[in-house]
Amino acid sequence: MAAYEGISEGLGVIVCGVSGYLSTRDLSVEVSQILALQECRGPDDRGFWSWVTQGGLQVGLGHNRLSIIDLTSQGHQPMTNPEQTVALSFNGEIYNYRELRHNLQRLGYDFRSHSDTEVLLAAYTTWGEQAWDHLNGMFALIVVDLGESTLHLVRSRMGSKPLAYTKWRDGWLFASTADSLARVTHAQVNFDYVARGAVSWAFDGNSDETAFQGVRQVLPGTSLTFDLDRVTSCEPRFRRWYSLRAALSPFGSRNTQTAVEAVRASLSKSVDLRLRSDVPVGVSLSGGLDSASLAALASERLDSPLAAYSYRWGPADPESANVQALASKLGASKIQMHWVDPPTRGQLSDVMHHALLSQGSPVAGLSVVAQSLVFRTAREDNTVVMLGGQGADEILMGYRKYQVAQGRSLLRSARYLAATRTGLDLAATLMRDRAEARDNWSAARRYLPARTQHGLGLAAATDSDLRVPMDNPLAISLADISVKSLPTLLRYEDRNSMAFGVESRLPFLDRHVVELALSLPNDIKVRGGFGKWVLRQAMAPLLPDSIAWSRAKRGFNAGDARWVQLGVGSWLRQRVADGARGLADLGVDASVADPCHFTDARLIVSRQAMSEAMVLAWLATWEQERRKPVEGVHLTR
Repeated sequence: MAAYEGISEGLGVIVCGVSGYLSTRDLSVEVSQILALQECRGPDDRGFWSWVTQGGLQVGLGHNRLSIIDLTSQGHQPMTNPEQTVALSFNGEIYNYRELRHNLQRLGYDFRSHSDTEVLLAAYTTWGEQAWDHLNGMFALIVVDLGESTLHLVRSRMGSKPLAYTKWRDGWLFASTADSLARVTHAQVNFDYVARGAVSWAFDGNSDETAFQGVRQVLPGTSLTFDLDRVTSCEPRFRRWYSLRAALSPFGSRNTQTAVEAVRASLSKSVDLRLRSDVPVGVSLSGGLDSASLAALASERLDSPLAAYSYRWGPADPESANVQALASKLGASKIQMHWVDPPTRGQLSDVMHHALLSQGSPVAGLSVVAQSLVFRTAREDNTVVMLGGQGADEILMGYRKYQVAQGRSLLRSARYLAATRTGLDLAATLMRDRAEARDNWSAARRYLPARTQHGLGLAAATDSDLRVPMDNPLAISLADISVKSLPTLLRYEDRNSMAFGVESRLPFLDRHVVELALSLPNDIKVRGGFGKWVLRQAMAPLLPDSIAWSRAKRGFNAGDARWVQLGVGSWLRQRVADGARGLADLGVDASVADPCHFTDARLIVSRQAMSEAMVLAWLATWEQERRKPVEGVHLTR
């Protein structure tokens, strides 16, 4: 497909993208370079808008468009209001745009298009910064308000879409992706960020740091405001417009059936909203509870079979048996399966290179590569929107650690019988998981008292900011959502999908679903040795028992041993060896970067070794890539 021919050629593969500047000088050349680097985020159209204020400041917006809603030219961005006083560059989707459009029409707004972008623009011109509270969606946007002499950077509640900014040449540069800013401004790698991630496997979190020095991110649920009539070197005004903790309130009933029905209704509505699209919609299906629930709900609502994409190592893969059971239960008229196979040995190098490059930040494991293949296959089939199950474990206590936390919480409350029952259930689960005990222990170490380690020999990596009381399940959920788990997973999801011009939509991260899930009593989320018990109850009538009541943790079954057999160990060692000089220039200890440190046997048994090898391979790849010249694109208004 022309949209992603030559995917291994460079960072131009990383995919709607926003960009812009605010400066005392014209930075349109830099924006043209960012547009080129973010081309695959929006392969369908690009645009540019600029203005010079009365005080002489220059402001510009760029946009790469991936057409999802209103495929006509009326959806072109940057978009301005009829009075030409507000300009908007927006990445994401406003799922409740139809309801907002109706309300704004009642207030007298005359729409020119059918796009959600114009609804967003109208919402801002009507309600100002209070508009964000009305939005149900995922969004990262730059809005210039000439009437108020302000420029706003805004990111949605859960942070599904990225937004970065940096100081540059008497002003500021903005972009969807931090690495595009790093390429244009020649920013160096942020070693602290890389080192902490190598220890904790959680790169992105509640800090505005990115993988590059001087390049910062707008945090989820926050906005930054720049004054157009002030010196541009001044820091922007920060505002947290959404706080998840503040939004929570106790669930109004202790009745279990009421909670089950509320979860089913809330998730069903979320899926309904995310099926709104003028292009084909599919689902990323792992065979686990979360994605299977979405597939079952979505397939009920579509007139044609839902396209489902599932990664497997072959027909004998245990994952494929569960996926096939779901397909049989739903029926051929409701779901159409597409199996995604691993690469061949001949394809492995290009697949690994592209997956690392498109992430624009370090990667800690091979499941990212497997997920990349799923999105590539979907785009090859012209499936442009995909539903995904990210967030369910974090909001509904799906990980094993939540059972530990629940048991300790019960002990703290002197509920000894319930604590004993929870402990016995957990023991039974861990016995079934004993083959994965090493990985489970590695993951659990992140929750032990603070320690300082040397991540890859780069710097002292302290994870004290990740400490969470292990007898407070809600605190663990909030930490996973803001720091430990979800931010990095959302970056993986966004960059993998957008690398192929695919939009990933995540129904479990609808703010109403999240707030409901966190408000529910812990004992209906962890029960009988199961995490996400209330979701299992809600979805059991639609799913095979092998999925609804499976105790296994399922994501994309990366299968590190199989990847090593395919040759990934050799590829990683060669990439690290080839990049040894660049790694040394970056300050990586030569003993740490010794390819002999990453034998096939060690990569198979040690998740930490695989994580370190992947991070070093990304560093070597980035160091090679950043030296290439960046060509701009022709700017059209």
